Amino acid sequence: MRQRGLTLVETMISVVIFTMMAAGISTAVIAGKSAWEVSQNSLNVQTQVRSALWNMSRDLRQAGTSLTLVQGASSLTFSFTHPVVGPVTYTWVKDPVSGVGDVVRQTTDGRRIVARNISILSLVNNGPDVVITATAAAMSATRKVDMMTLRQKVVLR
Repeated sequence: MRQRGLTLVETMISVVIFTMMAAGISTAVIAGKSAWEVSQNSLNVQTQVRSALWNMSRDLRQAGTSLTLVQGASSLTFSFTHPVVGPVTYTWVKDPVSGVGDVVRQTTDGRRIVARNISILSLVNNGPDVVITATAAAMSATRKVDMMTLRQKVVLR
């Protein structure tokens, strides 16, 4: 007469198979999370550099001949008189520790940060036009640095 039930060997084989399946699933989840973090970091870098260029370009188109530019190795300040808003000043200072800085727009209404994590910002005044170059950088959780550089030519009015 044979008894029903699982033997020790059958139970051990089931445990090993279940453990391998759980390890495979957890590896896939961890890889997916890592890929998501990298793509989010890259998207953040793109958003920051585009935001900096868009805001500065929009305002600079109205600057006319009133543009004043002070540029250093790790800082940039430019100001002008906007026909609607009045005096506008943009400031960027690179933090020596993190290597990035915020782009801040100052008007009579107050100040606001228009972009973060900007590692390089330069303006070249070519008379009737200005060329803006902005680079944003950020480090992901996987210690990978994402960088993006955009350049835009703005014709002054």
